[in-house]
Amino acid sequence: MNVSPTDADLLDAALKLIRLLDTPDEINFLAPLIIREIIYRLLRGEQGARLSHLLISEEDNRRISRAVEQLRENLDRWRRGPK
Repeated sequence: MNVSPTDADLLDAALKLIRLLDTPDEINFLAPLIIREIIYRLLRGEQGARLSHLLISEEDNRRISRAVEQLRENLDRWRRGPK
């Protein structure tokens, strides 16, 4: 675990999200936008590199692993080129 200071922009976005509790009719529309802003600000902050791996889903990991496996299996053939 690592801790770093929170900048004003991230704090403002978090407060906007909390303030939505006062306007329930706006939550469905605005909350996803504010959450996206918070994620953006977290990734741009000091801990961004540590957090970025959390955004890749398990399915993304499987697809990436399959692609890497295919590259490894076929690399020699691709290097030789067409016959």
